[in-house]
Amino acid sequence: LLTISIVHAQYRGQVFVDANGNGKFDDNETTLSGVVVSDGYQVVQTNGRGKFELPVTSDDRFVFATSPSGYKYSKNHFLKINSEREDYSIGLMKDNTQNPDSLNFIQITDTETALYGSWMENVRKYAANQKSSLIMHTGDICYEPGMRFHAQQVNSQLMGLPVYYAVGNHDLVKGEYGEKLFEDLFGPTYYSFDTGPAHFVVTPMWGGDYKPSYTRDQVITWLK
Repeated sequence: LLTISIVHAQYRGQVFVDANGNGKFDDNETTLSGVVVSDGYQVVQTNGRGKFELPVTSDDRFVFATSPSGYKYSKNHFLKINSEREDYSIGLMKDNTQNPDSLNFIQITDTETALYGSWMENVRKYAANQKSSLIMHTGDICYEPGMRFHAQQVNSQLMGLPVYYAVGNHDLVKGEYGEKLFEDLFGPTYYSFDTGPAHFVVTPMWGGDYKPSYTRDQVITWLK
């Protein structure tokens, strides 16, 4: 008799208001219902107690949540799937910079550098002066040195507000698959979040310098 034991049939967790910002659900903290959670293939919503379950599939690598308007992530917008992790809870914090009727954000793109420059301080100061809610980098970060530099220097902690990245054609680099380094540094190549009155949907380049593992059909299925 052969018995096969499946330890984790689902990825389980909850979306909660991380009042102290420690990334952990504490006894005095509340949960959020109706929040969209995905692994890039399946899409579910948290129940009345803020909990969710996602079925395990062979190709998923991340669990990520779509932050509701008025909130930002206390740590990251994603959790990397691994066999040791049992809890995929994601913490959110109130974001007082958001306005439900208007949105002020900064887009940067094609920075293509691995060197510190005055533009970084200029963006940081401009974001603070304008009370911007986020920075969105829309790709070509660029190549391995530039990607590693941006992950270390142009991030949410150092810029003082949420920083999100999209993968460009020159961000698909040599490795196990084209987007492997991007995932290691920035998380999933496609995801979504709400800020103020806007719903952001971030999608990747279909191709680039090296072949990605994701497919057009996969991303479109997730979008639907």
